[in-house]
Amino acid sequence: MIFILGIAVAGSVAAFTLLRGGGGSVAVEDEKVPELPLSQRPFTSLTPMEDGHFLRLRIENAGIVPGAATLDYQLLYQTQDGTQQGVQGTIKEEDLRGSVERELLLGTESSGTFRYDEGVETGSLTLWFRGPGGKLKAKLATDFHLQVDVDELSSADGGFVYALDDPPSGVYFVVMETFGTGPENVESTNFAIFSSDGASHAGKVI
Repeated sequence: MIFILGIAVAGSVAAFTLLRGGGGSVAVEDEKVPELPLSQRPFTSLTPMEDGHFLRLRIENAGIVPGAATLDYQLLYQTQDGTQQGVQGTIKEEDLRGSVERELLLGTESSGTFRYDEGVETGSLTLWFRGPGGKLKAKLATDFHLQVDVDELSSADGGFVYALDDPPSGVYFVVMETFGTGPENVESTNFAIFSSDGASHAGKVI
């Protein structure tokens, strides 16, 4: 991992990681859920595909949450006309032992025919970890921002801005929190940028 101005470039998905302090991304439902230490949160990413119509969800070391038997995930996003759409699924215990990947369609598919939702920019990703009896063990949630053909990349709330030195054409980027510890075991909550071309893109935080 290469650190530049507090940003780290990691792996083939070219994750640029900004180290943030604070309490992390654990949300609490009606029932009390203990906040997980960073060491028990799976590093999670959404990497846009080249056409911008799919996001590749990757959860590394998905079984790291103590007592988790299943993992439910939900991606919600806003379309160009302001409606909310979503993708959800469940990952069973036998698949939680390593890294989990799912390709999430921003649209719908029926009998091999795809309809893509246009103008998707912002949304949220939520993970629910449950024990054998369905009891909630942990919940993690983050907003994400999908961008293309811009000079500056930003988080969904605008609190983080990264100015690209040489803005690429047609490359999609996702800015999001990643919940857990990155590849170099950095002890902080991670804020990252994932690119569709798998390349590093120089810039600076402003």
